[in-house]
Amino acid sequence: MDFKDEKQFVHVDIEESMTDTVVTQQTSVVTTQQLGVGTTQQQVVVNQTPSAMIARRQWSTGLFGCFSDIDSCLGGLFCGPFFICHLANKAGECCCAPYCVPGAMIAIRMKVRTRLNIQGSLCTDCCVLCCCGGCAACQMHREINNSANGSLQ
Repeated sequence: MDFKDEKQFVHVDIEESMTDTVVTQQTSVVTTQQLGVGTTQQQVVVNQTPSAMIARRQWSTGLFGCFSDIDSCLGGLFCGPFFICHLANKAGECCCAPYCVPGAMIAIRMKVRTRLNIQGSLCTDCCVLCCCGGCAACQMHREINNSANGSLQ
């Protein structure tokens, strides 16, 4: 098996500022030969694009966009524990996880961001959930609903 690493520099223009990004692409070539009466040779080339090269998008609604979806706003305000359990279930986790697993809401927010290709970091997730936990839960709920309805780009 032959592995070849190629590195190249790409200039990305973001709001009139130039930054350098290292892009790594891994190409693997697999060659199979069968010896005997007839000779068979097969070559497979696989190109893998790292996930860092995929463009991340912003959240479809803002953190304080609760009034664009009044149902999640009222659910989060008046039925907070049940709303959090419902959110965990919609994210594909056990509904008890937010109350039984320390840091589960941070993990759920990271899962939603990763699954829906939203930019962000662990640090921002932690800060948002510590400062505005209810609004963050409503934002995640809206994002999951928007993706299920197909209204995301």
